[in-house]
Amino acid sequence: MIFHSRAALPWLAGLSAPALIGCGSLDSADRSRLDDAAAASGGEGGGGDRGGAGGGDRGGAGGGDRGGAGGGDRGGAGGGDRGGAGGGVGGAVAGGAPEATCGDGVVGAPVEACDDGNQAAGDGCDPGCAVEIGFACAGEPSVCAAGCGDGVRSGVETCDDGGHEGGDCCSAACQVEPGCEVEPNDDPASANDAFALAPDGRVRAIVSSGADVDMFSVTIPDGAVGRIRVATLDGPLGSTCGGLTIDTRVTILDADLTTLDGNDDIAEDNYCSFLEVERLRAGEYLVRVDVSPGAEPPTPATFGYTLSLTLDTAVCGDGVREDPELCDDGNTTGGDGCSATCELDTPWPEAEPNGTATEAGARGALRPNALVSGALVSGAIEPLGDVDVFAFEVPALADVRIATYDPGSLSECSQGVDTFVRLLGPDGESVLESDDDSGPGACSLIDPRVAGRAAGLDPGTYHVAVEEFSNDATIPGYNLLVELTALCGDGVVEGQEECDGGERCTPSCARIVVCGDGLVEGPEACDDGNTEGGDGCSAACALEGATPEVEPNDAPEQATRGRVSASGVLFSASFDPAGDVDYFAVEVPGAVDLEVETFDATGPASCDEVDTLVQLLSADGVVIGEDDDGGELRCSRVSAAITAPGTYYVRVEDYSGGDLIGYTLRARTAAVCGDGVVGGREECDGGAACDAACQRIPVCGDGFIDAPEVCDDGNAEAGDGCDAACRLEGVTVEIEPNASSAEADANGALLPGGLVSGALDPAGESDVFAVRLTTVSDLRLETFDSSGPGRCAEGVDTALSLLAPDGATVLAADDDGGVGACSLIDPTGPGGAAARRLPPGTYYVRVGSFPEQPRADYTLRISLDASCGNGVREGAEECDGGPRCDPGCDRIPVCGDGFVDAPEGCDDGGAADGDGCSAACQLEAVTAEVEPNDTPLQAGASGLVIEGDALLAASLAAGGDRDVFRLRLPVASVVRLEVLDGTAADCEGGLSTALRVLDAGGAPIATDEGLSGAEYAGGIGGCSALVVRLPEGDHDVEVAARDGGAAIPIYLLEVAILSDAGVEAEPNDTMSAASPLSGADVFIAGARTSDDLDFFAVDLPEGRSIRAEVVEGGAGTCESLEIDSRLSLLDGAGKMIADDDDGGRGRCSLIDGTGGDPRHPGAHALPAGTYFLRVRAAPRAARSSARFDYRLAVTLR
Repeated sequence: MIFHSRAALPWLAGLSAPALIGCGSLDSADRSRLDDAAAASGGEGGGGDRGGAGGGDRGGAGGGDRGGAGGGDRGGAGGGDRGGAGGGVGGAVAGGAPEATCGDGVVGAPVEACDDGNQAAGDGCDPGCAVEIGFACAGEPSVCAAGCGDGVRSGVETCDDGGHEGGDCCSAACQVEPGCEVEPNDDPASANDAFALAPDGRVRAIVSSGADVDMFSVTIPDGAVGRIRVATLDGPLGSTCGGLTIDTRVTILDADLTTLDGNDDIAEDNYCSFLEVERLRAGEYLVRVDVSPGAEPPTPATFGYTLSLTLDTAVCGDGVREDPELCDDGNTTGGDGCSATCELDTPWPEAEPNGTATEAGARGALRPNALVSGALVSGAIEPLGDVDVFAFEVPALADVRIATYDPGSLSECSQGVDTFVRLLGPDGESVLESDDDSGPGACSLIDPRVAGRAAGLDPGTYHVAVEEFSNDATIPGYNLLVELTALCGDGVVEGQEECDGGERCTPSCARIVVCGDGLVEGPEACDDGNTEGGDGCSAACALEGATPEVEPNDAPEQATRGRVSASGVLFSASFDPAGDVDYFAVEVPGAVDLEVETFDATGPASCDEVDTLVQLLSADGVVIGEDDDGGELRCSRVSAAITAPGTYYVRVEDYSGGDLIGYTLRARTAAVCGDGVVGGREECDGGAACDAACQRIPVCGDGFIDAPEVCDDGNAEAGDGCDAACRLEGVTVEIEPNASSAEADANGALLPGGLVSGALDPAGESDVFAVRLTTVSDLRLETFDSSGPGRCAEGVDTALSLLAPDGATVLAADDDGGVGACSLIDPTGPGGAAARRLPPGTYYVRVGSFPEQPRADYTLRISLDASCGNGVREGAEECDGGPRCDPGCDRIPVCGDGFVDAPEGCDDGGAADGDGCSAACQLEAVTAEVEPNDTPLQAGASGLVIEGDALLAASLAAGGDRDVFRLRLPVASVVRLEVLDGTAADCEGGLSTALRVLDAGGAPIATDEGLSGAEYAGGIGGCSALVVRLPEGDHDVEVAARDGGAAIPIYLLEVAILSDAGVEAEPNDTMSAASPLSGADVFIAGARTSDDLDFFAVDLPEGRSIRAEVVEGGAGTCESLEIDSRLSLLDGAGKMIADDDDGGRGRCSLIDGTGGDPRHPGAHALPAGTYFLRVRAAPRAARSSARFDYRLAVTLR
C-alpha cells in the first residue's frame, strides 16, 4: 500500500490484541500518589470537630459531644458513653449492631474488614478478620494479596519503591510520608500547593526517571508583590547541596505558563539549582523541577531531593518600600514615576553615541533621586565591543546601587545577557567600583553594603560604564537601574547615616554629641536624657552616686557595703593587682527579685574591654547564683529570687585573672514582695490566695493546674469536661497490666476518637494499647499531660510508638514532636507517613518514658485524619466511593474515564469510535505497521511505502524486536523522523527507543544514538528523533527499543517532509534584519563564513511550542565535529528564553520545547508573537568548526 499526506487507514489491523490491552507494562513505577486532604475536617456533614454529618465533636451524624448520630459521648449512632449504637466502650457491636462471625466467608462490616473463610494468620486476613499489613483484600470470601516492597504500586498502597525502609518518601508500609510531594504532580493542573504541603517551605520529593516532572504552586496574595526563592538540596532530608548525587533543573512559570526564569546548575561542581524571581504580581506561580538535560553518571537516574521555597511579599501602595518593591509612593497609580505594581515606570532609552564620559555628559545626567527610588535606563551592546556610559547626579552625600537586568525586567537575567559594570568618579576615568556577575544570572550588581566605595559619595556627577563581559558578543537589550539607597538630607536615616536632619545632625548626616540627648556617645560615661545632676548622671554626663570600693575587700568581712533599691546601688571598682578579687555587701529589705550586673567604668549599658565573673552568695557563703557573660558583651548578670531580708554578698573577679583599670557593679531589685505590684518571679502580690513569698496558694477552680489537679477550667462545676475536683471527665482509664501487645489485647481494643489517661510508674515503664481500625485509615496519635489536650507540663516527657499488627514492628515513633516534651505521630508530618493509609486491623500504641524520669501522668488521644469508606475524599485517598474507586480508595484506571493512563493514546470520556479517539482509547487517524517487518527485505515486501507526511502506529515485542519501514523520496529532502507515544504529542509510559536510517545494505547512515556510545535521544524524553537530509530514492527507517529493552505495546512514528524556505538573506546579524521563516515544518539554509550572527524571525500562534535544530548544510557533518554551533531563542523584546550549545547530534545545537516535560521550558506553550532564533558559533569553538554551512530545521507543535 502507498499513502500520502497522513492518509488515514484503520490502524487496528496489524496490532495484536496484547498490544492493545497489555497496558500494564507501560505503567511507570509510581513513587507515590497522594491527593490533598478534604477541605472540611468535620466529615460529610455540617458542624463539629472532626465529626460526621450534622454535628458533634469527632462524632458521626447528628450531634452529641464526640458522639455518633443522635448523641452520646464519643459514641456511635444512638448514644452511650464512648460506645457505638446503644452505648458502651465496645463500639457498634456492644451497642447492638448486627453480629459477624469471623471465618464464615461473609464480610460483616464494619466489624470485619475481610473474611477469607478461615481464622488462620499469615494469609492476609488475620484471625480477627482484620487485613494484615502488607496485604490488600477484596470480595466475599475475601481474596488477599501481598505486595508491599515489590516495586509495583497496587491495592491500598500509595507508593511502592521496592524496599522496606522509611525516610525516602515511601514508608516501610508502602505509604507516602508526610512533607513529601503529592503524585501525580507532573503538570500545572496537578501541581502541589507547596506551602499547604509543607508550611515551612521544605518539600521532600523524588525524581523517579529522566522524564519525571514535579510541579508546585505558590500564590502571592491580592494587593501584594512578591519574591520567590527556590533551591534544590541533596536528598529527601537535605539541608545543603555539595555533591553530585542530584542534578536538577528548576523553572518558575506564571499562571499563563510563561517561563519567568530557570536554573540548571549552581556551579560547575554543584549540580543543584537555585533561582530567585522578584517583583511578582499577585496570582499563582508554578515551580517546575526536573532532571537536568545534561545529567550523566555519576548522578543516578532516580534521586531524592529537598525543595526549599521562600516567599517574601509586600503590599504595594502602602507608602512603605519593602523588598521586593522597587518603589512605593503610597498609591497604585502609574505614570507618576512609580508604577501600579511598585516598579519604576518606563525606562529612559540610551542615546548613542555614549561610549565615553564626555559623550555621556553631552546627553545629560540622570537624576536617580527624581523618582521614588531610582533611574531606569534601557540599552543594548551593539555592535561587538560597544561600551555604554551614563552620567548621573548625586545631589548630596549618598549611597548608590547599580544593577543590570534583562530588558523589561528588574529581577531577571537570562542566559546570553552577560554584563560588566564600572562606577566611575566625577573625572570619568577613576574606577571606584566594578562588578561582573553579582546580580541575577550573569548580570552585574554594585551594592553599597558590600562595595564600600559606592557608599558615602560626595555630591557631584558620576558615571556608569556598561559592556559585554568579554567583549566577544552583543547584548540585544538590557535594563540599567541606578538608585540612591541613602541620600543625606531626605529626612530618612538609611545606609551608613547616623541621622538625617535636625539641629543635632551634621550636613554629612553624622550625629553631634550632646549631653542630655539620651545617647551615650564619645566621651560620655552616661546620658539619661537630661542635663540635671543628682539623678545618677551629672549635667556633664558623668556617672554620679557610685560608691567606690574600699580596699582591701578581698573577703566577705571586708566587703564594701550598700543598700539595694529599685533604682539600684552602684559600686565603682578595679582589679589591681592582677588576680584581685572584690567583695560587696548589699542589704536586702525583704523578699525580692535581685539582679546584680557588671559594666565598664562608664556605667550601665556599656561593656568595653571588660570580662568579669560574678557570684551571688548568702550570708553564710552559699552560692545562690553565678555568671560569666550573661550581661552586655562579656559582662556578667545574675538574677535570683531572695526570700528573706538580710545581707547578701557579691564576689567579682576578672575572668582571666588579670588586672582591670575600672568597672561598675550595679545591684537592684526587679520586684519587691509586698508592694502590691506583681513583677519578676512573683505569682501574686497581696490577697487571701497569696502567701508571704508572693507565691499563689493552689485552689481548684482558680484556673491554674496544680498537683494533684489534672485540669482547672476556672470554676468548680461538673459536666464541662473538668469536674468539681479538677479531674478530667469522660476519659478511658488505662487497665494494668498493659506492658505488652498480648496484655493490650486482653484489655480490649480501643476505637479511634477518644482520650485515654495513664501513668508511667515506675520510671521507664511502657503502656501498650490495642487500637482497632475497620477500614483504611490515617491515624493520629498525641500525648499530653494529665490535664488533657493542649498542655504538656514540665516533667512530662513521653516516647510514643505505633506498632504493626504483629505487636513488634515499629511503624512510626516520636519523642517530643508534640506540645512541650510530649509526643505526636502526625500522618501529615515528618516521620508519620507510616501512620497514613493503614489497612484495617488491630494496631498497637506504646507510650513510654525514660529511666531517669519520675512518675508521669499523661493523656493519650487517638484520632483519624482519614477513613476510607466514609464518602469523603481525605488524606491520601484518590477517591472515596463509586464504581471506579477500589476498596483502598484508589482510582481504578479505565478507558473512557477521561484520564489518559499509559499506554492510552487518548481518553475522551466516551466509548465510541469515529470521534478521533477509539473505543480502545487510541488515536484513530493513524496507519498501522504491517508485520513481519523486522528487516529491510520484509519492509519492502510488506507493501507499506511512505511517500509523504505520515503517522504510523506500531509495537515492539521484548527481546530485541525491530520495526523497519520503507521511505520513498521522489526528490532529495530534509526529513524529520520522530517517535512519540500514543498521544502523538509526548513520550509518556517509559518509552526508550533508538532510531536509524539504513542504506541499501542495511548499515546505518544516520542514528540518534550519538557518538562513542553516548546516550542521545533527539526527541521528547526517551523517544527518538532525527532531522536529516536524504537523497532521492528508497530508504529504510528502523525503530527499536534502546539497548534491546522491554516490550513497547504502542508507539507512533511521525514522518514529516520539511518545506524548503530557501537561504538566509544577509545581513541578518540583528533582530531588526532577521530572515523570515514561516511554516510548521520548515528549514532554511545558512552559512557562517565569519564571526557574524544569523537571526531568523518565526511567527508563533498562541500556545504553540517550538523545536529548532541545527543540522548539516554542506560536506561537514555534526557527527564529524566539523560544526560547533550555538542556538538561542529570544522573545520579541530580545530576552533570551532558551539556549543550547551541544544538545543536538555531535556538537550541533537543538532547542526543544515540545512535550509535557520539555527539554527547554522557555520554548514551550508560548504566547502568540514573533520570536527570533539566533545561530552563532559556540563560545569555545575551534576556528575550523566555527565556520560551517548549516540548515536550521524548525517545527511548531
